[in-house]
Amino acid sequence: MERLKQLRLNTRWVSTVASIWIQCTSGSLYTFSIYSPALKTTQHYDQTTLDTVSVFKDIGANTGTLSGVLYTYSTSDHSSHHPRQQRLTRLLGPWVVLLVGAIQCFAGYFLMWASVVGLIPRPPVPVMCLFMLFAAHGMTFFNTADVVTSVRNFPTYSGTAVGIMKGSDSDRTSETSFCEEDELTDDPHEMHAEKMHVRQDPVGYHRLPSEPDVGTDTNDATTSLWGGDLDLLQAICTLEFWILSFAMACGMGSGLATVNNISQIGGSLGYSSFETSSLISLWSIWNFLGRFGAGYVSDYFLHVKEWARPLFMVITLAAMSIGHLIIASGLPGALYAGSILVGVCYGSQWSLMPTIASEIFGVLQMGTIFNTITIANPVGSYIFSVRVVGYIYDREASGEGNKCTGTHCFMLSFFIMGSATLCGSLAAFGLFLRTKRFYNEVILRRLLHSVRE
Repeated sequence: MERLKQLRLNTRWVSTVASIWIQCTSGSLYTFSIYSPALKTTQHYDQTTLDTVSVFKDIGANTGTLSGVLYTYSTSDHSSHHPRQQRLTRLLGPWVVLLVGAIQCFAGYFLMWASVVGLIPRPPVPVMCLFMLFAAHGMTFFNTADVVTSVRNFPTYSGTAVGIMKGSDSDRTSETSFCEEDELTDDPHEMHAEKMHVRQDPVGYHRLPSEPDVGTDTNDATTSLWGGDLDLLQAICTLEFWILSFAMACGMGSGLATVNNISQIGGSLGYSSFETSSLISLWSIWNFLGRFGAGYVSDYFLHVKEWARPLFMVITLAAMSIGHLIIASGLPGALYAGSILVGVCYGSQWSLMPTIASEIFGVLQMGTIFNTITIANPVGSYIFSVRVVGYIYDREASGEGNKCTGTHCFMLSFFIMGSATLCGSLAAFGLFLRTKRFYNEVILRRLLHSVRE
C-alpha cells in the first residue's frame, strides 16, 4: 500500500503510455473503406457522392486549428492573483481537449450508424456530410493533445515521439510502438539532459520552458526569426509555411484519395471483398511503419549524420509518386505493391510535417500551426477524390449499379496523382535548400545545448 502511495503517475512516461492508448482509438478515420460499401448501398450514393462524404471526413480530420487554440489556452500559464482564476489554471490541461474530442466523435459516428441501420430517416447528403465532419473533427483534439504533449516532453527526440503518437492511431496493435518508446534515448547522459528541460505542473502535464536563445554566427534575420517561437499569423507570413502546405496537399491529399477508394479500386481489378479488406488492414500497418519509421530514422540521421529533416520529406514524396504509378499500371499484384509504397510514404508525412513545423516555427503554438497546415490535406483530397478519381470513375462506369471494371477505371487518376506528388517532392526539395543552413546553425546547436546543459 505504501508503494502505491509513492507511485508517481504524473510523469512524462505515464503520459506517453496514456497517449498511446488514446491514439489507438483514433484509427477509425482509416476504416472508411470498410463501411463505405454499406453507406453507399443504404443511402443510394454514386461514387462521386460517396467521395464527397469521404472528403468531409478528411476536412474534419485535418482542420484542427480549433483544437490547437484550445490546447494553447488550456496549457498556458494564466498568471493571476485572483483565487478563482488560480483554481481554474490548476484544473485546466490537455484533458479538456480530450473531453471535447470524445464528445464530438461519439455524436458524429452515432448519428451515421443510426442513419445506416434505419434508426433515423435517411438524411440528405449535406446532413450526412455534417455527421462525418463532426465525427472526424473530434479526432483532431486527440491528436493535438497527444502529439504536442509528446514533443514538449521529449524535445531532443521529437521526431521519434511524434512517430510513436501518430503511428498508434494508424495501427490498433499499439504494443509495437509502446515497446519502441524506450529507444527514445540510449545514453543516460542524454536522458539526464532531457530531464533538465522538463518541469511539472500541478495537473501532471510537463510544460517545457521556451528554448533558450541559441546564438549564431550569422546576421541573417530570417535565421534568427526561425530560431524563435512564432505565432500563427507570423508563421503564415513565411514562405516555408506555404511550401509545407503545398507539399501536404500533393502528398497527403493523394494518399487519402487512395485509401478512401481502395475498395472500389480492388473491385474494378477483380479482387474479392476479402482481398480488399486485407488491403485496408495492411494499409494500417504500412501507415504505422511510415509514421514511426520516418520519425525515428529522421531523428537518427539528424543526430548522427546532421541531415536536415526536410530531406526525408523529399525522399518519401518521390517514393509515393512511384507507388501511384505502380497502382496505375494495373498489373497483377500491383495494387499490393503500390499500396505498400503509398501507405508507408503517406504515414511518413504525419511524423515529418509536425516535427518540421515545431523546429521551424517553435513549440509554443505548435498545435495551432501544424493543424492549420493540415488544412491543405482535405483540399488535396477533395481535388483528387472528387474532381479526379470520382469524376473519371463515373465517366468510365456503365451498367447497373454505376460500376466500372478494368484498369481504365483508375489508371488516368493515378497518373495524375503520381505527377502531383512528384511536384510536392520538388517543393519539399526547395524547403530543404532554404532550411539547410538553419538546421546546421540552429537545430543542431540546440540539440548539443540540450545534451550539455
